[in-house]
Amino acid sequence: VKQGPKPEGVEEFEPNAYNKVYNDDKELWMEGESKDGRLWDGRLYIYDDDGLLLKVEVYKEGAYHSDGQL
Repeated sequence: VKQGPKPEGVEEFEPNAYNKVYNDDKELWMEGESKDGRLWDGRLYIYDDDGLLLKVEVYKEGAYHSDGQL
């Protein structure tokens, strides 16, 4: 089972709260509820090298659930 991602080195990240995390290019990378520092219920945004959104992964109860709509 693919677990929710665990951001490291991110300022102002609360391990057990709702978070919005941005990548180095200031694009939304992850948003949702975190539990024990991992994405629990939320979305992970995947971009290509040019910064174009490729897909959105949906996580529920700490595990990958499905791909979301673009």
